[in-house]
Amino acid sequence: LDEPDAGSAAAAGAASVGRPAGRICGVKTAEGDELRARAVVVTTGTFLRGIVHIGREQRPAGRFLRESNEVEPPSTALATTFGRLHLPLSRLKTGTPPRLDARTIDFSCLEPQPSEEQPLPFSFLNEGGTVAQAHRL
Repeated sequence: LDEPDAGSAAAAGAASVGRPAGRICGVKTAEGDELRARAVVVTTGTFLRGIVHIGREQRPAGRFLRESNEVEPPSTALATTFGRLHLPLSRLKTGTPPRLDARTIDFSCLEPQPSEEQPLPFSFLNEGGTVAQAHRL
């Protein structure tokens, strides 16, 4: 991207993609700006039609902001555009565990369940052969 004509990058909330004549020609941001391009890479993350689950409650959201009950909004306009273009949409479970406040738990009545002494890394790209463990940090 540092080379002339190599392209450019923009970090913005995408609301829709332009598609005259059957070809993507740019992105319209949530702020209303139009970014024209011959090719577009959209990285949606977990915000595309995002939902947060709090106990039995569900509500549209991207994620909670730290130290607040406020949330970042989900990307619903872009999901609507993708649906209109007949692009497949599905939901991936992020597997985020529930957050517990350690000050509310009596750990003295719980049995420790330590990890393996030499845990196997998840990725074969990890050449170190070990993974840092919380009690060893």
